Amino acid sequence: IVSRRLQQFGIDPLILYHQHTEDTTHPAGDDNEDAVGYLHLQRTLVSGSSTKLKSNCRINEKYVSLKTLREIASPLFTTVDVGVAAGALARPASRLAMLDIGVEDSIKQQCMKSRNAYKEATKR
Repeated sequence: IVSRRLQQFGIDPLILYHQHTEDTTHPAGDDNEDAVGYLHLQRTLVSGSSTKLKSNCRINEKYVSLKTLREIASPLFTTVDVGVAAGALARPASRLAMLDIGVEDSIKQQCMKSRNAYKEATKR
């Protein structure tokens, strides 16, 4: 989702794989399996010549408009009701369900098949 949004705003999604390190022996990019992507969102408020505040927005050190920063960041952040979240985290099944959200359906199905096969094998 983020890569697609970056492309929509004319930002090369490969900036996600720009390593923020002094190590130049293994630069990110071509055939580097150890390349780690990151997304550094930054907004700095600066007082201008008038009484208005100006936003300086950057994504991975590249200046972007406030609108672009909002569009990129919006799917990454959410508002959480603390009471509801605490209640859900108190239940083991809910914690597992939250973790399972990040797992692909094909992997979940394979795990279910393996579990069922294990149950059958232990019945004998």
